[in-house]
Amino acid sequence: LAAVGSRRQESAAAFAQRVVLLADGVPIADGPSAEVLSGGTYFATETARILAARGIPVVGLAADARHFCARTRVVREVIEGPTSGDALIATLERLGPRLADPATGGPAVLVPCSDASVLTISASRERLAPWYRFVLPAHDTVEMLMDKVRFTEHAQAHGLAVGAQVHDVRPAHVAVDRR
Repeated sequence: LAAVGSRRQESAAAFAQRVVLLADGVPIADGPSAEVLSGGTYFATETARILAARGIPVVGLAADARHFCARTRVVREVIEGPTSGDALIATLERLGPRLADPATGGPAVLVPCSDASVLTISASRERLAPWYRFVLPAHDTVEMLMDKVRFTEHAQAHGLAVGAQVHDVRPAHVAVDRR
């Protein structure tokens, strides 16, 4: 057993069996590395760092500009605004003209960092296309991938290995991996 501190999620994913994610010294996630490091807003700052290191200007959009995920020096600015639903699309439409790529005058690259923003952007891709570039599969595929039951059924139907799943049948179902 060894405890190692790292700011690099790639190292943690490669070597750790368990990860405790800290924000301002307080644990915000604790569990198996694959579960904790599977994405979400925790890694928005790492994504911003990677893009900025390659000379790509980054602007963040956060529901709370004081949230720990919005604390980074590599973005040009953090704009406080909605991160899902129609209000997100309205905000992105308002920002689109000023976020054009300064080098080419072309559209900005849009990197959604949560399931809710991915679903919202996917459903409104035509409205956002004049101002943003993003890579998403067809919307019905995005919806299937976000639905754990539909994804499991799809994977099994195509012979893809999936962990054993237990599905809670209450309205807000939860899929639990029992590997």
